[in-house]
Amino acid sequence: MNEKNSGPIIAIAVIGLALLGLFNDGNESTGSLIGSSIREQQPVKTVYEEKITEPETNQKQSEYYGLVKIQSGFGFGSDDPRKEYLTLTASSKLDSALNITPWTLRSSSTRKSITLGKATSLYYTENVTEKSDIVIEPGGKAIVVTGISPVGVSFRANLCTGYLNQFNTFTPSLTYICPLARNEDLSSIPQTPKNDICLDYIDRIPRCQIPTRPLTPEFSSECFYFIQNIVNYKGCVDIHKHDIGFYGNEWRIFLDRNESLWKNRRETIELLDEFGKVVDTYEKK
Repeated sequence: MNEKNSGPIIAIAVIGLALLGLFNDGNESTGSLIGSSIREQQPVKTVYEEKITEPETNQKQSEYYGLVKIQSGFGFGSDDPRKEYLTLTASSKLDSALNITPWTLRSSSTRKSITLGKATSLYYTENVTEKSDIVIEPGGKAIVVTGISPVGVSFRANLCTGYLNQFNTFTPSLTYICPLARNEDLSSIPQTPKNDICLDYIDRIPRCQIPTRPLTPEFSSECFYFIQNIVNYKGCVDIHKHDIGFYGNEWRIFLDRNESLWKNRRETIELLDEFGKVVDTYEKK
């Protein structure tokens, strides 16, 4: 090859090599951008798919799921609805007291449902008792009875409600925690020999029991008054209703039904919050 022709050929070769380098660099950049785009989009797609496949049960669960439970159930299918009841318990992990008034219980099999409703925070024997919301404290419980209340209303247990067991039938029985009669203020009874018989009698009165034995003329008027007006539910409430710890952490809720609500076999009961979401379920096999 002569020198005249070699110059142009070398120039063309150099230009060709330069163009080839630019072409390859462009392909690498394009590939890099495509790969980066795919990698960036992948996590977004994963999150989207997780939202679509979220279990439906989670959407139906109440925010109080696991915090309030149907702890136990008894007397299912009983001929006496006063003996059919559920025990609801509130976790001590609750941040504050919880209003369960609008909550409902529902049978998954029969679809029967009923709202818990209101109750009285202080049952009082001689006055019209106002109803209010049922507010359960952390660690508290509510016993939900299908039948009619022996005293006409749902109520919150207190220091004195054990007296109500004597002439009424509660299932289960109310707790006997009333102050003993001998531990009440006896200063109204003169400390005279005549009253020794009376004071001995008061010493023997059992907790939460109204004396039913007729009192003899040996008892002074002060003794008569104490036994008849202090040793009973009303007298106990009048004396202690302002005491710290007077109110208990238990509610008695009566659904006022004349027949049982729950099947005695193959029954699943749901506790639903005010939005119809499941708080807990209880199964009777």
